Amino acid sequence: MVDEVDYPVLYGTTQATWGPIDLHFELLTGEVDPDRIARVFVVPFIGTACVVVGFEHGDWGPAGAGLEPGESFQAALERELAEEAGGRLLSYTPFAVLRCHSRAAGPYRPHEPHPDYDCLYGYGDVELVGPPQLLDGPERTVAVEVMPPDQAVSFLTSKGRAWDADLYRLAAERRAAATQPP
Repeated sequence: MVDEVDYPVLYGTTQATWGPIDLHFELLTGEVDPDRIARVFVVPFIGTACVVVGFEHGDWGPAGAGLEPGESFQAALERELAEEAGGRLLSYTPFAVLRCHSRAAGPYRPHEPHPDYDCLYGYGDVELVGPPQLLDGPERTVAVEVMPPDQAVSFLTSKGRAWDADLYRLAAERRAAATQPP
């Protein structure tokens, strides 16, 4: 059972720093509504270790981003993991959504739901098969680090990424609970 008090940054962040967007983090309790998904992210695992991606603009965290027009969230995950980490997705288990309400006049990209949309978060088993494929642009990858989950949490915290640190901790706990024998 997840207690919101154990993840104060995930559950306590209610405003986006990057735009006029109200936020609410919640665990999935039913099916994913694909028509609401604008962005999708995976906390990647190789065995018991996490993969943390570092970007040229200074962000660190999971692989993922916005869906392209007509793209399923599964296809977007596979594309983003290859582009940002040089990885191949072997499995994906969604566990949470960030409910977003934009106060902007229109969507960030014309094909995205507006004003209400979701960012889907999950954990997945991956394998690194080569270098990141996205070589240009603001999301250019500068590092792909593999480390134990507790080290990933400390690393992300040290980089000023407390929200992502909480996300990695929750993903590791959810994944461990799902793989425990009954």
